[in-house]
Amino acid sequence: MVNISLDMFKKGEKKPTLPSSQPAAVHVHKKQKKQDTHAFDQIKQQLVEAIRILRTLEDRYNNLTKKVQLTDKNMIQEHKILNKELRLVDSDLIDTKKVLNELDYKFGLVIKELNVRAKKKDVDFITKYLDLWQPMTFIRRKDADRLIDDLLKDKIKKKKKVIE
Repeated sequence: MVNISLDMFKKGEKKPTLPSSQPAAVHVHKKQKKQDTHAFDQIKQQLVEAIRILRTLEDRYNNLTKKVQLTDKNMIQEHKILNKELRLVDSDLIDTKKVLNELDYKFGLVIKELNVRAKKKDVDFITKYLDLWQPMTFIRRKDADRLIDDLLKDKIKKKKKVIE
């Protein structure tokens, strides 16, 4: 029996040789044909097996290619979504910075106003003088003029009464 396999196609290896021919007997020739047919069937089975493995590998390769394409498509979509969200966050950040700058400016104005306001010491000083002067007891000029006029009229009436 001839042992022929796919190994015979490897580089650097010698091809198997068929046994040397025997006398020209018919029955040896049939035996040789049978061995050749058997060797051919073995090679055929090995080729069929190699083709089956190759198809399986091609299917796996195609499946992996489809998965990579799907993954790439999903990554591109996610990248677009993330870019949109990043732009929104950037615009929100810019708006927040503007608001903070406005608040900083307004707080600066409030601080300036507070620095200009009267101190407690000044208010206490004015309170003492107000308590001392008691401005609520002050009289208006109009009222003073009327009071003087009334007093003068009263004096004039009294003088007239005294004269009469």
